[in-house]
Amino acid sequence: MGRVLRLALHERKTDRELFHPDGNVLRYERRLERERSYNIRGTTFAQYAVQSAENTIKQFAAIEAFTEKNGIKLDETALADRLAEQKKTDTASICGEGRLRMILSKLGEMNPLSMDAYELMTLSNIKYQENFKALYGEDSELVSDEDALSYLKENGYMSANHILIMTKDPSTGEELSDADKADKKAKADEIYKELAAITDQSELMKRFAELKEEYCEDTGKTTYPDGYTFTEGKMVPEFENAVKALEAYEVSEPVQSDYGYHIILRLPDDPDSVIDYTSQNTPMTAKILERTPITRSAWRLSSARRKRVRPPALCR
Repeated sequence: MGRVLRLALHERKTDRELFHPDGNVLRYERRLERERSYNIRGTTFAQYAVQSAENTIKQFAAIEAFTEKNGIKLDETALADRLAEQKKTDTASICGEGRLRMILSKLGEMNPLSMDAYELMTLSNIKYQENFKALYGEDSELVSDEDALSYLKENGYMSANHILIMTKDPSTGEELSDADKADKKAKADEIYKELAAITDQSELMKRFAELKEEYCEDTGKTTYPDGYTFTEGKMVPEFENAVKALEAYEVSEPVQSDYGYHIILRLPDDPDSVIDYTSQNTPMTAKILERTPITRSAWRLSSARRKRVRPPALCR
């Protein structure tokens, strides 16, 4: 534990270590400014460093304990291979091929890591991923429908599809004329009456999809072709309130919002419904969101934080 604390804290750099390889002195102002900023918030830089180190230790320990508690076997040879591969990837992405010392020029802006600390953090990340995979599967295939549905219910999700007939010009956002709005309302009423007359669920879903493809002017229909799964406050009030008032597979009369007229089809909870997308456009379903991380802070540490805190030891 003492070794981990030393790795996480890092001793204050000596004057010699505050020089660039080419002899230019790094400025002290950035360090002093950082220390002053922590003092303003009532926490000294030293206190913050200790707190960060303690949190780091807890996160590493949590992953190790989880592995042992759940009997998850990790192949040490495979871990070493993955560490070597990650080190190679990070070296290329952080420093650039053939420019391995470039990162040293930025030490005044970053929190440098020793090689030991970097390897400890990276191995922790790899172990986290392996634990996650063993528990939930590569693509959440081990998460049950029941668990995913419970997640939706406990977090207040609701699902609905709609056909939006807009009363604004989609290209300019300007309101249509009263005559055009009346035509839009008539078309919305026509669509609703046709759908309301269908009693078979399969036929209703099929026809709704056809009419949506033909008439819906929602710009999100390509991204969310099967509708939206959302929580309170995520949609315009008129839409959300109408969904709450519907039973599964019930169709609403045209609901007016600032966008136009919505013909809404309430949907039952679905563990595979798309709730959102990641920054890489990967769809996020209830099965994915239900996967409670070993510790969310461990994921932040081992993923996002590892990318933010540059390991200069790789660049030597």
